[in-house]
Amino acid sequence: MRQKEPGKKRNIRPEKVVAVLEKYDRKITLAEAELILELSYKFAKLSLEQVKNGGSTKPSPKRMTPRNLYR
Repeated sequence: MRQKEPGKKRNIRPEKVVAVLEKYDRKITLAEAELILELSYKFAKLSLEQVKNGGSTKPSPKRMTPRNLYR
């Protein structure tokens, strides 16, 4: 298990993640719940940074193949 950085407040505990997923017939361990929370917090942090920075400033790449080619 990874150590949390000091000073970081986390509102959701791994036990809560396990309890919520058990309602949907998913059995996970506390270690797996901690990894899920860690990933969720990283995604949230990246999302906030993207919103603060105004999203992507680069234009989307031009498609070189027709859209229906892979359907």
